[in-house]
Amino acid sequence: MLGWHPSREQLDRHVRDELPLPQRRRVGRHLSNCPLCQRREHRMSAEASQNIPVSYEAAIQRAAQGAANWLKRLEDESHHARELLGELLRDSGPEPLDRLRRASPALSLKLLRLIQERCRAAWFEEPARALELAQLEVAVAERLDEARCGSGIAADSRALVWADLGNSYRILSDFRSAELALRKATEYQQLSGDPLTESKILGIQASLLKNQGRFEESLSLWDRVVKRAREADDRHLEGWALFAKGTTASTQAIAGRGNFRNSIRLLRKGLSRLNLTADQDLLLMVHHNMLVTLAEAGRPCEAEQILGRERHLYENLGKETFFAKLRWLEGSIDEGLGRLARAETAMRSAREQLQQQQRVLEWAVVSLQLSMVLCKQDRRGEARRLVEENIPVFDELGIYPKAFAARLLAHRLRS
Repeated sequence: MLGWHPSREQLDRHVRDELPLPQRRRVGRHLSNCPLCQRREHRMSAEASQNIPVSYEAAIQRAAQGAANWLKRLEDESHHARELLGELLRDSGPEPLDRLRRASPALSLKLLRLIQERCRAAWFEEPARALELAQLEVAVAERLDEARCGSGIAADSRALVWADLGNSYRILSDFRSAELALRKATEYQQLSGDPLTESKILGIQASLLKNQGRFEESLSLWDRVVKRAREADDRHLEGWALFAKGTTASTQAIAGRGNFRNSIRLLRKGLSRLNLTADQDLLLMVHHNMLVTLAEAGRPCEAEQILGRERHLYENLGKETFFAKLRWLEGSIDEGLGRLARAETAMRSAREQLQQQQRVLEWAVVSLQLSMVLCKQDRRGEARRLVEENIPVFDELGIYPKAFAARLLAHRLRS
């Protein structure tokens, strides 16, 4: 879903009010947050007006003036929303939030969108900061005046912010809190009935289940998202769900509970449907997950060749989270090619960076992989200490298959 923009045909049908309801909702929501597409739609409306008979010139002028006034109000609301956001970020007390009860619905919703944008951007680089912003989202959404903005919009907004909160907890490996937040998001979504919001929540729930090692449940939820996408004729959403399903299947295969052939098939099928031109984060994430799957599927040479061509994606984006993932990927490739000293160096670097970024689960998983590299170098004592260090981490996260595998490996290393 990230990086999606409506096509020219969709915008044209939106201008003529010919889109089916699910697509009309999605395009309308996108237009409320995307200045680029707002300008595109405005130009298309102007082009369409040139084909209207001259007798309608006065009506066209009134409509154009109305559109100009609407854009001016939109700019004013955006300015006020940014000012209010600055106050909220400076002052954590109740006073700025109490102002929302007197603010217009448009201003409150615009403020909510601004916080959401910051929260989602922080997921990659500052997960602890993302959690703070998600908590602020919830505080703002719970103060929306349903009588003024509509019960459906209020419920949908609250469903989305609770989903953001759940995903923020998931990234920080607080899985219990993530489950509770997503349960709340689902309750609000059932009140709003928006299928796109439901797909977003299902996607986060599926990612959470994958993190917990509950792969079959995760794959089942991704199937539901694929079904919703096809019902809405949303090719990008379908591609995102298929690719995420492939990533889950890949993680399942790494755990020894699936096969890589199926995961690669799903990844390629999803990739063929995704629109990656507008979102560099998504572009890199997609390519990275494909390379990880190839490396773990026993095709490290192929992964290394592709990485050589695509390394610039990591460098151009310049985000620390992806640099940590890059070092981990390099370590996996080196391990597959028997370059164990290089694999150890890369994995230790990734482990340190992930620890700094508070990505507990990924830190524990790369630590377990590092212990296997040490085993291959006949450094069983170091490997055992590293494995034993991770057992309580998996226990605390509730990832019992990983905890069991770590205990079994530690037992073998003692014998």
